[in-house]
Amino acid sequence: MKQKIKLFFLIVITFIINSCEPEYFDISRFKSPDNLAPIVYLPVSSGDYIVKDYVNIPESGNALVLTAQIKLDSIQYDLTGLAFQTAAVDSVFLIVKTINANPMQIQYAISFNGVVINSPVLPGGTLDLAGHVTAPSEKTTTFVLSNPEFKKLGEASGYTLLFTLSQPKVGPVIANDLKTGKISMMIACRASLKLLKL
Repeated sequence: MKQKIKLFFLIVITFIINSCEPEYFDISRFKSPDNLAPIVYLPVSSGDYIVKDYVNIPESGNALVLTAQIKLDSIQYDLTGLAFQTAAVDSVFLIVKTINANPMQIQYAISFNGVVINSPVLPGGTLDLAGHVTAPSEKTTTFVLSNPEFKKLGEASGYTLLFTLSQPKVGPVIANDLKTGKISMMIACRASLKLLKL
């Protein structure tokens, strides 16, 4: 009886192996473990910022704001709760997603431990003919951090975020829309993890 059961299982296993595609059994894929580099993500911070909370704009109502550039007060982020391990990574990508619902273009700078990362100029929200924001603009920007820069981020107790607003390429800037305009930021790190360095 035991012989029949063993024979039955042997036939079933043979049938399963023969019915599968050969690439499922390509052992050569595992010959170079040094190439195994899973992608890991680490959320760093996120926040929503209303323009009037970070700068005094003297104009009000539907008055036009003609100032070429406006710098918002700096925003401080605490990183003491985050742990960055650098031994198993060679470089890191800092991924920054912005949603800009104010009429002006924005540029931001992120600084920590002597490292300053400057963004390109990003568009403001979509404006109608009267200068009111009808839809926010969204942009995701990727910055490459070298290993030394990533180590400095890991050693930082926090970072500073600074926004500079500038006039849009087309359309007027209405004071109320600017004051109540919101900028949302989501920052995360992405890295290839070198397993053999762990």
